[in-house]
Amino acid sequence: MRIRQIEAFQAAIETGSITRAADLLGIGQPAVSRLIADLEISMGFPAFHRSKGRITPTTEGLRFHAVVERAFLSMKEIERAAEQIRHAYSEHLTVSTLPVLASTIIPEVIRLFVEKNPKVSIDIQPLWMTEILQGIQAQRADVAMSVSFTEVQGVRQEHLIDVRFVAALPKHHRLAKRKVLDIRDFDGENYISIVPNSAIGWGRIDKEFEAKGVSPRRRFATPYSQTAYSMVAAGVGVSILEPFAAKHHMEQPDCAQCHMARLATKDVAHTQATDHRILRVALMPLQGVGSAYDPSHGPPPEPKLTRFPAPAGPTDESVRDLALAWVAMGGGNSSVAFTEATRLLEQAVVQSPEDPAILSALGYNEQRRKLVDKAREHYEHALRIDPLAGEAAADLAVIEANAGNLERAIALWKPAFERAPARSSLGLNLTRGLCVSGHADQAHAVVVRVLEFNPDSAAARGMLRQLDSGEAKCVAH
Repeated sequence: MRIRQIEAFQAAIETGSITRAADLLGIGQPAVSRLIADLEISMGFPAFHRSKGRITPTTEGLRFHAVVERAFLSMKEIERAAEQIRHAYSEHLTVSTLPVLASTIIPEVIRLFVEKNPKVSIDIQPLWMTEILQGIQAQRADVAMSVSFTEVQGVRQEHLIDVRFVAALPKHHRLAKRKVLDIRDFDGENYISIVPNSAIGWGRIDKEFEAKGVSPRRRFATPYSQTAYSMVAAGVGVSILEPFAAKHHMEQPDCAQCHMARLATKDVAHTQATDHRILRVALMPLQGVGSAYDPSHGPPPEPKLTRFPAPAGPTDESVRDLALAWVAMGGGNSSVAFTEATRLLEQAVVQSPEDPAILSALGYNEQRRKLVDKAREHYEHALRIDPLAGEAAADLAVIEANAGNLERAIALWKPAFERAPARSSLGLNLTRGLCVSGHADQAHAVVVRVLEFNPDSAAARGMLRQLDSGEAKCVAH
């Protein structure tokens, strides 16, 4: 396996085309094809599906690409270290901070710092509170700027400033004419709520509303105060917010340019680029099922698995691929899809007894059929082959929790959720498990993480309210 083969593979993944990969690398198309073919021989599995001049990565190819990505990032770090040495930077500083501080206070702090320390290079890491604490304790960061938090072993805190929440009002709002506002003035107003995602005391505002009998109309919510300020500036509603992000709205009211510039990074929580409150277009009806289905006409047609695009000749689908496709189709209530998935999975596991994806899918299929012991056996087997098999770990944890083995369940859920924090059901299971086992603080941190990726999850928001109030009634599911 040579570095040039890896570069060709990476270019093909990034561009989705052998031709464009060749252009990117500045070599001929046959050379790229040869490099990738040689790589596949050395790896022992195909990296791409090839059809009519087009390529798409296989499941194995995607898993290999994840490793390649990490290797390329490490190489970039090495290149950066060499550049720092070349430019005679004598020291390096890694700073963790809350996202709102990273875009408001930190830039000016860095400017003043480098004026006095010109030989120091600096990395800025915008993170949430739990990530900041973990990074400081693991020595992945040298210093952090955040809100205050409880004492943590190995971390020294230094108080910098006390700040107050501020009222954020549209320019021509009726309340903007008043010199002094009372919290009762927010009663009945369209209010922009902040979904808690850090140690900032947003919950205190809600408690104050409740104590004074104030009921604003909570029509809008976002995890980011910068977004809330943008919505206020657009006249959407009013809010009570931290003061730092307000500076972006004094001379630059058009926040479409200020806060929504094109994202150059890939390692960012997708809710920073996606607003879940934007309605999707209407879903297309299933083939054979009209958009105005009438139950009196009998049950709807069962789903059919159709290859797309339609093949010109004989197809070459493996039993494994067909089995996993029917598993996806059988996720709802289709008995035909579930039965077909069962039949194909039992064939596929005979052909590929060491395939974690097949073992995980078969385990879940058996779990749905109440064959718990068989499901546990297949999950355990999948995890022995691939300890990072997240589906197997998450579903095995459910079996363990139902059997009363809560510690084992938590031990399985934790790493699975760390690798897939966008899976709300996984995070909520972990939250309940931690809560039942008496780890309310850890449960709170997990549900906050769930809301970072899924801010409209009613279940997560309800659990967070219970944990904040100290009235959480945790029940293992």
